[in-house]
Amino acid sequence: MTMRYSLVNLIDENCDLYSSSEDITYILENLYNERPSFPFRFTGKGTAPLPEWVCVDLIMPQRVTLCAVFNHNLTTSPAVFNIKGCDDDCPGESGACDWDFAPCAGDMSGRVRRGHRNSYSFMDCTHRYFMLEAADPSIADDFAELGEWWLGSWSKFSTADCAVYPQQGRPDGPQFFKATQVTHFGQRWPQYLSQNDRFILTFQNVNDPGAIDELQVFLQTIHRDHAGRFVFIPDHRQPFIYYVEAVNLDDMANRLVFGTEKELRSWRLELVSLTEGIFLIGS
Repeated sequence: MTMRYSLVNLIDENCDLYSSSEDITYILENLYNERPSFPFRFTGKGTAPLPEWVCVDLIMPQRVTLCAVFNHNLTTSPAVFNIKGCDDDCPGESGACDWDFAPCAGDMSGRVRRGHRNSYSFMDCTHRYFMLEAADPSIADDFAELGEWWLGSWSKFSTADCAVYPQQGRPDGPQFFKATQVTHFGQRWPQYLSQNDRFILTFQNVNDPGAIDELQVFLQTIHRDHAGRFVFIPDHRQPFIYYVEAVNLDDMANRLVFGTEKELRSWRLELVSLTEGIFLIGS
């Protein structure tokens, strides 16, 4: 199954954000700061009748086919974890939507996995206002936390002519960072710092000129327009999603070409997810 990806987050500094509550240090603007490790926090964790919520005004109706939340602290059984879309304003504002009967809604509660702090939902809605609801009394902290909120559109590469499938046998897995101090007597004081995930994707048998051009434009776009960052879904049948950066800058552009008749080509793309799990002030 070919991977899916998303390049542009519609939530940015031009949008207006509202919420049910807001921590004085970890503020709403952290939802789109491209640093999942520096999150937004509610002051509570919500209940099923009264979930915490955050709402964005995209200024104009926009089509959204992917909603993702990165580095959240919800457990595997949140009471509420929904995304909704509407055209009549955020809660508490004039002419606000009847969000209980929003014309667009998606449930993300089933896509929360233990040890994986990212969740997503596919949808197909064109609205100006989107609201994310969360309630999870089982959270160990006194607050619900969202590292990054992504609203955008997913894409995938053409699969014609065996174009750009990530090949099997690629490595992936978590990478942990820690500091260790050692005294003169050999006493060790290790301290966990953070973690990310790493991947190596190999795109092989790219011999169609259109597929070559498609992949080359993708590589140029993520680096030139997004500093190498994009959202990566290895397999849309699974609940795993990553906010990543492509980190190999030289050998990625130097594709391997095999033979002269059909010009079989191969790219190697190294990805690391943006860091999460950092110990924060007030945690």
